[in-house]
Amino acid sequence: MTIGSWRGLLDKADAATGPPGPLIVDCEGLTFMSCQAYLTLAEHAAGCQARGVRFWLVSGRAHTRRAVEAVGLASQLPLVSTVAAALSGVPASRRSASPAGAAE
Repeated sequence: MTIGSWRGLLDKADAATGPPGPLIVDCEGLTFMSCQAYLTLAEHAAGCQARGVRFWLVSGRAHTRRAVEAVGLASQLPLVSTVAAALSGVPASRRSASPAGAAE
């Protein structure tokens, strides 16, 4: 998948999601994402926050968490391990952190 097509998918998801959301991007089945793909996700997460939409990135894979941290996006991309955790609003593993777009 190209960055252009990735951005297009995220644009469609953004357009279909209104406040308060959530917009959940489930990457659990992916084995690779480029740094640019993570940066694009961060841009969309910021856009969601500005529109009052909660954004969650889902992946229980350790390499996803390491990649998000390595590119310096851990504070911008709220990452949870399951879709159920994202749907719960405040997953136990992230109770001390707010998802993008959540009221503090």
